[in-house]
Amino acid sequence: MIPIEITYSLAFLFYISVFLIHVLVLNGKISFKLVNGGRSKNFKEQQKQSQVSILIVVIFFIYVLGTMLFPSFRGTIVFLVITSLLVLLWLLGTLMQLLGTKFEKRVVVWINLIGLCSHILLLISYFE
Repeated sequence: MIPIEITYSLAFLFYISVFLIHVLVLNGKISFKLVNGGRSKNFKEQQKQSQVSILIVVIFFIYVLGTMLFPSFRGTIVFLVITSLLVLLWLLGTLMQLLGTKFEKRVVVWINLIGLCSHILLLISYFE
């Protein structure tokens, strides 16, 4: 099995990468047209989406960090439920990236796959 330290490293890499993509969008370094499947009509609309995404990513990052700092939590049913939901969320996110812009298909999908794999490994840790 993959060591839990590597699992957490991958999860943190995922969260930091997603955070940075949204910060780069907010700073105009990545065009708002390249994210969100290109559905945002203008920067203001994508700005709101990126801000919400950053908030969600920070909350989930804190959750994953908490599961690392308190390893006994990984044996609880709450961990099983929340982490299962995160696996489903990142699976859906990965599928959505495959339907998105070229940037999402070529770059963001790989970041999502890292997130999906790391959360699947976290979920497996419940059963160990």
